[in-house]
Amino acid sequence: MLEFYSNLYKDEINITKVKDKLSSEEFDDLNVKNLSLFRIFLTGVFLLTNKETMEEEGFNNLADFYSNKKFDKNKFNNKYIQKLKKDPKFKNFNFNSFYEEKGNAKKNTPTRLLERVRNSFAHSQYGNFNFDVSGSILTFESYNQELGKPKTSEGVIYEPIFYEFVERLFSNNSNLGIAYRQGFFDEYSIKQNKKLKEKLFYSIKYKNPKKLLDVEKFLSNIAKNMNKDKKDFFDYIRKNQKKFYIEEKSSFIENYDIFFDERKNNKSDYWYTKKFFLDIKDEFSNFILHMEILNGCIMEYLINKNNNLLDNKKNKEILIGIEQLREDESSYITFNIMFLYLKCFNVMNISNKLLNDCRISKNISVKGFKIKTWIDYIKYFFKEKKGKKFYIFEKFRDALAHGDKDRCVEIKLDKKGELVFIFSDKYIDKKTKKETLGILEINEKELENFVSQEALYNSLI
Repeated sequence: MLEFYSNLYKDEINITKVKDKLSSEEFDDLNVKNLSLFRIFLTGVFLLTNKETMEEEGFNNLADFYSNKKFDKNKFNNKYIQKLKKDPKFKNFNFNSFYEEKGNAKKNTPTRLLERVRNSFAHSQYGNFNFDVSGSILTFESYNQELGKPKTSEGVIYEPIFYEFVERLFSNNSNLGIAYRQGFFDEYSIKQNKKLKEKLFYSIKYKNPKKLLDVEKFLSNIAKNMNKDKKDFFDYIRKNQKKFYIEEKSSFIENYDIFFDERKNNKSDYWYTKKFFLDIKDEFSNFILHMEILNGCIMEYLINKNNNLLDNKKNKEILIGIEQLREDESSYITFNIMFLYLKCFNVMNISNKLLNDCRISKNISVKGFKIKTWIDYIKYFFKEKKGKKFYIFEKFRDALAHGDKDRCVEIKLDKKGELVFIFSDKYIDKKTKKETLGILEINEKELENFVSQEALYNSLI
């Protein structure tokens, strides 16, 4: 499905053409099961890239907040839950949240359960998908297990409930749930209280949240005020600035104009594309949400059509759902980059298997990766008795799986205006209590070659 969608947007993002392809039955050969599995993959990526949000003060009880304030069991009860209750293995389950532990596990808070689910995605420890007749996934199972040790937990994930939970609380979208941060450009400086010649980039986050419902309402107001008169907006910010973390910085990016001029098309937006470099986390969240909406609309179309339920009203609803994606047509440049970023998460799942098996085929190439922390590699070599290829796969995997400010993926432009990906893995060693830092760099073209090589996928056979 990753190849299907990246090819769909390869030359341009044209929502009219996407709708036409759907209506002209060009998508009819797609398999609903594959679309359902891709939805879980996207949901997992949302979780992996939001670990910092899950741990941030005030937001670190999101799952409890959802279960207590947002979860509407009745919404799922009539069809979904009643269908599962007919299966004997679910008769003793409560269906009170997105996840339920199996066996006689001690009772945990939803927040603790969310941590376990996230760990499952980080280590590719989930599966056993339960499909209904339409091809949709009803449930799947997850577990936590360290290499060579027994499983510490096993549970069932209620896919539709889990999907709604993650989308509402981790999409950073004020229309769906909580927008944790807002990023924008403006020539006005709050610090200097005047208009400047250059555009500044602002990042605004809520400070010290105590009641998440209040935060949700307040940040929604911020998003709405951004579309109003700039003077009124900044007056509003100044009046409430004690409630925010406000970061104000230059929008200058060295060699950006070279990069943009080489890639732009007739719809590309100079500033929207630049925002990707200054706020990659927010833009990647927008991209994942876009893909979830498109994937969901195609799923709904095929399920209804395959069951002879696709009347004019339903077809119109689906097309309206796709139409809301039109605002992203100017994101052609960044979407192509983010498809590559998304493919890295797919390879992360393969990396988990390779590292657990302690076997990486000689046919798998790591050409293009540059180790920027050679002292760390030498320590790794003598401690683990493993070579360069294992080190690269481990740092690559950890940067993607942990998703916080120290273990993450970043981007930069080199002197030629070419894109470079940076995979960072910084942590405190549990045994030595000392800081460990591993950094890899690889340019965009070499990374594309790495994630596309057949030898990676042949290793799963």
